[in-house]
Amino acid sequence: MAYIVSKASRRIFVIQQLLKAGTAIIDILTVYCSIVRSVLEYACQVWHSGLTLQQSNEIESVQRRVMRLILPDVSYKESLKILGIEKLTVRLNVRVMNYIIYYQEELYLSVMIHITCAKSTRSLFRSAGPTGH
Repeated sequence: MAYIVSKASRRIFVIQQLLKAGTAIIDILTVYCSIVRSVLEYACQVWHSGLTLQQSNEIESVQRRVMRLILPDVSYKESLKILGIEKLTVRLNVRVMNYIIYYQEELYLSVMIHITCAKSTRSLFRSAGPTGH
């Protein structure tokens, strides 16, 4: 987890440079989502459930730092509201739940196809009747 936080943290430099250049906040948010948050969320369906509270806080701290850069005089919670961004822990939970729901549906469809094929095969053999051998 330290590697992910470190990698995302190094990318905050780009955000700092954009702020110094006077880039519009909407564009900075786009860059943040593209090059920083994407690192923090990559493959979260695999590792998110195994995070400790400390690790979750470390991940959230990266976003907290970016929000403080963009809106330095506003609290984290308020900056999220102003900028229309969710806490990372919320986003990660939603992504994991969507992943689970998607694969439950896939599993259900797979089972239903298997059952349907099995029924079709049985009815095919029944309709063929005895071969007379």
